[in-house]
Amino acid sequence: MKSTNCILFEGGMRGMGVTCHLSRLACELHRFSSDLKLIVVHDGTEQEEGLLHLLDKNGIDSFNYALDDIDRLLTQLSEDGYSIIFHAESYGGCRLIEPYKKKYHIHVLLGMNSYKYGSPYRSLVVKYIRFRYSKIVDNWIFFSQKARMEFCSSANVFNRTFVIPWGVEDFSKISLAKEYRDVFTNKVCCYDKGIKYIFYAAQFHAHKMHKQLILLLKDYLRNGKVKLMLGGDGVEMKNIHNLCIKLGIDDNVVFMGRVPHPIFMTHMKNAFLSLVLSKNETFGHCILEPLQLGIPVISTPTGIAPEIIHDFKNGFTIDRQNLEGWRQMIDLVLNDSIILKSEYQELYTWSEVALLYVNLYKYVGLINSKHQ
Repeated sequence: MKSTNCILFEGGMRGMGVTCHLSRLACELHRFSSDLKLIVVHDGTEQEEGLLHLLDKNGIDSFNYALDDIDRLLTQLSEDGYSIIFHAESYGGCRLIEPYKKKYHIHVLLGMNSYKYGSPYRSLVVKYIRFRYSKIVDNWIFFSQKARMEFCSSANVFNRTFVIPWGVEDFSKISLAKEYRDVFTNKVCCYDKGIKYIFYAAQFHAHKMHKQLILLLKDYLRNGKVKLMLGGDGVEMKNIHNLCIKLGIDDNVVFMGRVPHPIFMTHMKNAFLSLVLSKNETFGHCILEPLQLGIPVISTPTGIAPEIIHDFKNGFTIDRQNLEGWRQMIDLVLNDSIILKSEYQELYTWSEVALLYVNLYKYVGLINSKHQ
């Protein structure tokens, strides 16, 4: 049989489940070349309900390694003449494929996810990762230049790294949500054109800095002309809600909870401004998606923010410790003292990102010229 190519995707969420990102990428790659063999390797879990159905609907095979022997799968692929790329999104995926890499001549790509260790990540943790995985990983994939430079400052692997962003859905034609619900009060209210809505989409964890954001905005939220819309849930949500009650601003802070992503974007379309005070982001969909809708963003210089936010044009990047700078810029925007560009931008669509990955696969010699 003539040698062709197979790409195995490994998710990484909740063990090694099916993730939104690699599922979307697999579907888009399938559109580029329907004869390209694509298999999503997982443990039976899904980051978001319905992903396995999405893969099946698009004709993409999935393999539950918890129920079947992955060595059997690799043997069959090898006997059928496939060359194999293993596109991992977790260290667990690297460990899963490690015993088979040499036997089946597998090329391993690892998508490097968020930085959760602060400054030590750029020293001891990076050195350990390099020591443990450099013989497994052929190419390290980062989602922003900032992430790559931070990693490579402590690991001499620059020549084996690439920067390819994640993609976003095209939300240009979505409808506009007319009302919203608070998960604590269960109260449903209509969006009001006389109110400026500030959105922050992030899970409630300490590194997302919700407390600092509340303290920054408390004076604006007391005047009744501004509402803060918080999307997501998590361990810190109840504490943040209690803080809002204590400050007397709970009527103007809406806890939306975990809303299905396409529906949340219909709410986001009502935003006057989006804020991201997070310490770290792997990529920064919470930064990119508002910009795609033409909503200005003020963000910490995390993830992709420094590459797509241009001061005084579509937002600002401000260090999270510069609270006075945050106050000044928020004040300028909310008081209409400056006008930021507000128009739809087509940024990092999945079709564009998939093409980047096709080119990457060609570069590593795993995509045949017939797939051009």
